[in-house]
Amino acid sequence: MRCLPHDDLIESTNGYPVRCPMPDHPAVRGIDWSTIPPLLGFNECRVRDGCDVLVEIQDRETWHPLLAARPWGNGRVTCWMSGASPHWGINFIKWSLYQRFWHQLFSS
Repeated sequence: MRCLPHDDLIESTNGYPVRCPMPDHPAVRGIDWSTIPPLLGFNECRVRDGCDVLVEIQDRETWHPLLAARPWGNGRVTCWMSGASPHWGINFIKWSLYQRFWHQLFSS
């Protein structure tokens, strides 16, 4: 991912919808993204060449990368553009698949 040269914070108390365009990727396979509660914010960014966008988040009419991955050395590097703690992720940390998601992301 590439950070933007300006304030890239996007947030709303209403939250944002999420979708998974690559459901067969090992990091997200078998996770039902239609059940994720609203995320209250994210950092806008640009995708680097060679990255797979695994999860996207929508602001207005635009889908932004939320989770991306790319090969690195003998493994993979990933980037999550929202919070995993009780600020933007207050609903996310209560999601029934929260622990499975992180475990699968780091062990796949």
